[in-house]
Amino acid sequence: MFRHLLAIVWLSLVASAQMAKIPRPIAKIPIHTQDPKKSINLNSYRGKIVMVILFLTDCDDCLKMVNFASQLQNEFGPRGFQAVGAAVDPIDKLPYLIGAFVNRYRPGFPIGYLIKQDEIMSLLGLPPDARPFAPMLMFIDHTGTVRYQYYGRDKAIFGENYGNLRLIVENLLRQRDEHKVPNRVTTPVK
Repeated sequence: MFRHLLAIVWLSLVASAQMAKIPRPIAKIPIHTQDPKKSINLNSYRGKIVMVILFLTDCDDCLKMVNFASQLQNEFGPRGFQAVGAAVDPIDKLPYLIGAFVNRYRPGFPIGYLIKQDEIMSLLGLPPDARPFAPMLMFIDHTGTVRYQYYGRDKAIFGENYGNLRLIVENLLRQRDEHKVPNRVTTPVK
């Protein structure tokens, strides 16, 4: 089973490398919130393991991922895990939709939004002409480095079984707790 997972990780690493450079430092892109005076700064979570979800508010797979991230937050939050969400719907009323989304689904972690395409692509480390599928996930280690990145069509990650995501979180937490340098294998399989 472990060898199968390693094979999946390797294949994903190769496929993801074609889209975004990994590992890389997290981009300094603030995630906007309903309060125009506040934003979510991903660098403020340094020392924690962070999973960033970029999602569409009307996407069923995205909602499943937001719900799963809430489970991960409840389970691993006390150990230093932090989930963060950002809606990326291409509509002008997104700042107003976010409040309704949060009130309806009650995620257990901070959620904001990104409107500008260049902010989204910069955060993901993608070229401006890339068109990744939602939901999009990034895992950031305790040093502020993006270690894993996935897009909505990755069956090894976004299938009915989210075991690989849980394994990524556990491994990143273990590396941090054991004061190990994050390993070079950076992405699970697509």
